[in-house]
Amino acid sequence: MQAREILTLIRAILRDEKAGNYRFEDSLLLSALEREQNTLMSEFEQPIRYFCKQITPKDNFLELPSTCLKVCACFLDNKEIARQSLKNRLKNTTCNLSLVPLSLQVYQVLPTYRANGICELYYISAQGNLSADSTLFLDDIFSLSLVQGCVIQLLSIETHAPNLQKIQLFKQLLKEEKDKLRAMVSRASEPSIIPTPYKLV
Repeated sequence: MQAREILTLIRAILRDEKAGNYRFEDSLLLSALEREQNTLMSEFEQPIRYFCKQITPKDNFLELPSTCLKVCACFLDNKEIARQSLKNRLKNTTCNLSLVPLSLQVYQVLPTYRANGICELYYISAQGNLSADSTLFLDDIFSLSLVQGCVIQLLSIETHAPNLQKIQLFKQLLKEEKDKLRAMVSRASEPSIIPTPYKLV
């Protein structure tokens, strides 16, 4: 799905389709789309990126290729390790392995002397610097939520009474759409059979 497709839908809803005389510049729409997509990706944990590195006590830093919105899981030699803030890690000096964020792109495995092995990180990556020709990270099923979220942002620029009513309407529509998406994502990722201790006779 290209950013251009979402921009066209946003303009149609806002009735801002007169080329050469747009109320909202493309740059403003793209900025709203970037924020909304990053919010949805973090909320729905879609899509998950993978990063792998051999770490050692002398090189226990993970520098990701892009900004991390959310860490989903981290493993060192196939064993999951905890995630801690730097503040909590400094308070708790036990020898338990943990992944500590130093920034939104750089992480460190502590304690240093135990940071040895193959480190695998599953995370949600931000998408920045969108252009109209950019391919969005999110799948097509998120297109309506993207449009609704962007419309809310753009209507917030002009805060007169009719716009405030529209904002409330779109907030309700966005909530309903997100509920539907959560159900779809849950069905796609969770097992549909609930195991029980009973046997079929």
